[in-house]
Amino acid sequence: VILNMAWAAAFCVWVRHQTHGDYQVFNLDAALEEDSPLVSAFKIADRLWSTLMSFTTFLLTFFVGQAYNFWKSFIDVGRSIQGRFNAIPMLLASHAARNPKTGRYTPEAESFLRDMAKQLKLFHLLHWASQAR
Repeated sequence: VILNMAWAAAFCVWVRHQTHGDYQVFNLDAALEEDSPLVSAFKIADRLWSTLMSFTTFLLTFFVGQAYNFWKSFIDVGRSIQGRFNAIPMLLASHAARNPKTGRYTPEAESFLRDMAKQLKLFHLLHWASQAR
């Protein structure tokens, strides 16, 4: 930030010297000389900027809008999938076979739940890989 401020101050001093021949940057009483080549170059740049400003504004708002829509759809899909990924393991865990004496999962049910967890993780990974463009 300080470096940018120093560059701006140096530029102001240089422009003052080019247009007035002195270094009195804070003397605002003197008007710019209209026939100065530097002022003429700035007028051309001002005219060009005024012409291209509407086009630039349109492009920026269009692409920012498109990026926001993509982000919003990405978040919406992510939230819905996150909800489903929470529901599927809960459903599987609540219906898995248990040992009636201990209340723990049977070895077959535990193996099935581990396999399903691996497959859900793979599905999750592949889904997000398909969403990235």
